[in-house]
Amino acid sequence: MKSLNEDKILGEVDISNVSPTGRTRHTVDGVPVTNEIKLRLMRLAGDTSIYLIHYGPNETELTDTCHLTIEEALDQASFEYGIAKSDWNFFEES
Repeated sequence: MKSLNEDKILGEVDISNVSPTGRTRHTVDGVPVTNEIKLRLMRLAGDTSIYLIHYGPNETELTDTCHLTIEEALDQASFEYGIAKSDWNFFEES
């Protein structure tokens, strides 16, 4: 059984040169998020969900979505940015 005692980065992709599809709109306090540069797949400590976290400059966490599986999170990233699974850099889970 995998340990749920620490946050795990499962994968990430650079989106600094990718245009969003326009199918979703993320906001923080009602203001649209426009400076996303990276997406990261995370499993947070004590949680079995997969989070698709949007980052801005300097690793600033901007927003996230929560998913039951990695595939669901990848589908969401594709829906939002048109990026393929092959565009991701994946890290092994221990």
